[in-house]
Amino acid sequence: MKNYLFQFAFLLLNSYLSFGQGENNICAYGFESNNGINFGSGAPGVTTLPYVPYNQSGWASVVCDPSGQLRFFVRLKYNFSGDPEFYVFDHLGTPIAGSDLMTDAGMLDNSMPVVIPRPGNPDQYYIFHSQDYGLFYSLLDMSLNSGAGAIVAAEKNIQIADFGSVYTRLISPVKACDGAWLVIRSQIANEYYSYHITTAGIDTHKVISSIGNFPEPDYNSYGSLKASPDGTMLATTNWAGVELYSFEQCSGILKNAVVIESSGNPPMFPGAGAVLPSYSYFTGVGFSPDNGKLYITRNSHTNFMVDPGELYQFDLNLPSTAAIIASRTLILTNYPSLFENINWMCDVIVQNPLGEIKRGPDGKMYVDNGSYTCLDTASVPAGFNPGPAFHSIDFPNLAGSACSPFRNRIKTPVTYPFFVSGDGGVSLLQNEIVTPGISPDTITGSSIIVSACFVDSIELHADTSGRCLTWNDGSTGYKRMVYFPGKYYASFIKDCSFITDTFLVSFSGLPTIQVVSNSCEGKPSGRIAIASEGDFTALWIGPDSDTVKVSNNFNVDTVNGLRKGAYTVYILTATGCDTVLTATVGQYPAPIITTSPADTMIRYGDSVQLFVSGALFYTWTPSGLLDSAISATPFARPIEPTNFYVLGLDENGCIDTGMVRIRIDYTMPDFVPNAFSPNGDGLNDEFIISNLTFQKIKQFSVFNRYGQLVFSTTDPKKGWNGTFNAKPSDPGTYYYLIQLEYPDKNEKTYKGDVLLIR
Repeated sequence: MKNYLFQFAFLLLNSYLSFGQGENNICAYGFESNNGINFGSGAPGVTTLPYVPYNQSGWASVVCDPSGQLRFFVRLKYNFSGDPEFYVFDHLGTPIAGSDLMTDAGMLDNSMPVVIPRPGNPDQYYIFHSQDYGLFYSLLDMSLNSGAGAIVAAEKNIQIADFGSVYTRLISPVKACDGAWLVIRSQIANEYYSYHITTAGIDTHKVISSIGNFPEPDYNSYGSLKASPDGTMLATTNWAGVELYSFEQCSGILKNAVVIESSGNPPMFPGAGAVLPSYSYFTGVGFSPDNGKLYITRNSHTNFMVDPGELYQFDLNLPSTAAIIASRTLILTNYPSLFENINWMCDVIVQNPLGEIKRGPDGKMYVDNGSYTCLDTASVPAGFNPGPAFHSIDFPNLAGSACSPFRNRIKTPVTYPFFVSGDGGVSLLQNEIVTPGISPDTITGSSIIVSACFVDSIELHADTSGRCLTWNDGSTGYKRMVYFPGKYYASFIKDCSFITDTFLVSFSGLPTIQVVSNSCEGKPSGRIAIASEGDFTALWIGPDSDTVKVSNNFNVDTVNGLRKGAYTVYILTATGCDTVLTATVGQYPAPIITTSPADTMIRYGDSVQLFVSGALFYTWTPSGLLDSAISATPFARPIEPTNFYVLGLDENGCIDTGMVRIRIDYTMPDFVPNAFSPNGDGLNDEFIISNLTFQKIKQFSVFNRYGQLVFSTTDPKKGWNGTFNAKPSDPGTYYYLIQLEYPDKNEKTYKGDVLLIR
């Protein structure tokens, strides 16, 4: 697969070679001019583009062939009539078929045409243009029309941003790893839009970056948006200051907005509409060829008069934002120029702003001097600008004055009736023709062995220098927490190569410690258990730093009978992993057993119901006198005073006890009659002791008046029927002696007389 990708990349590279530095050989500039900087031969100078005999001209973009020869150019013009006009011309100035593009009639939106070669096709170019702050693209194919070129009809005036939605000055092509990006600033939200151009064409679904530290109106100024040569940074200037961004070439996202300059102030009182007499702003911006330096131009007015424009450098190689800001160095202050006075004498000294910044294919950087003069170039005295010209920075990669600024390196002949940037510093310098990147090569990354010892998770760290990182689970953070052994993959783009790192993760399982149960109050009953995937040695230390237990070569270890407190267990496995586990044995609240009745008396032979609450399970003793020994509401039938004890066990295994005291009332009813009539009528026919229950009769004797025993029994069911020796006894008074024995062994004697009635 990798070999295939290499071959494919090699084929693409052949086509990309046509998009070399030669395409930037001519840089169009200037309002109402057909001029450009020509870097083609020897020292750069001014060249004249083929004349386009139409309305006044504005922004232009020139594209050369690989050898540096003019291939075509885009020239936007005023078109107040609205009649179809061509805006793309070949190297002779002949309009290219179908190039009547959508554009602003009065150029009020400062429309800058941007040309991006289509990756993989050396004859096709995407032309981005605007109308009423909306963005369009058209596809130019130079192989059509017998090699004369034509706009592809199916891809002409395709709108990709709504009217009134973008700042068409803040637009820049950016090199991507696989093609190129077009980035433009939104004017309806704090956003940038990025459009991806690849071999497949343009993706019209914009990538949105919500970013920017300045108020939105500040971006609608004379500012610029430029990308670094390697495509990893963007910078913009505006009324208020300068903002720097990092750029993800793989996603099109702008990140990490940093304000490195904020000393500008707009020319209007906020909300008042009045013009301030003094104000400042930032115009040009550009990166050095090695991406390490940033150059900006700052302009100002004092009492409505233009001040000399200033060129500053920032060192982006420094390690912090504060250091970058502190590296701000004044590189060049612009010269003034001479203008005519009211008598047409050329002696009025006028200060000039500095315009936009151009990175040339010769490794130098060029800055528009923003001037015009009434003198011939040869007649301009020293210390003055010789009319429209460009200062150069000969060694822009070097810091400070070592970058070697050179004033007016490229001079424009004074006979050219145009100005470059005037007092606003708007140079109309075309955007760079960006060389699209080839498809990233696929590289097998590192294999990283990760051993997780005695933890249940581990954090994997991907290469933070990579971009557009994606893990095999779809997550995109540079850190990923994993919980299981196995292979994990992190894929990312680095130096325009597609790299996949492999993480081989293994786990030594974390022993688990568990408080199985807490301790009961007054009785150490806590229990802790440890379990592990492999054997281990454990040293148990108790709450008082005492050694509780030492265990060897177990994968499960349990300690019982522990008191309340914190326990520390030092674990060491056979493989050398060690850890410390802690657990705290708590204390359950003691159950409180409540019994009733607490103390009661019952009659001998009766039963009573007992009640207990406060626990889950119960056990009563003595159990033989109860209908249930485990019920919370048993019935008791004691025949003597008895203490019943109950043991309660709650849901935590903790116990409490209770007691019920039952006393016996041995008082029993008994009745001895004082008369009876044994006449057979069924009423009181016998002399008998009634109401006996549990009493025993030890003696029941009846005597006549002579002391003679006439009846005796111990049977509680028998009584005297008034006879003696089977003959009826005479009526009269008889005497009895009764002895009763009660269950508590106490005795009671009754003596008295009874009347027998006939």
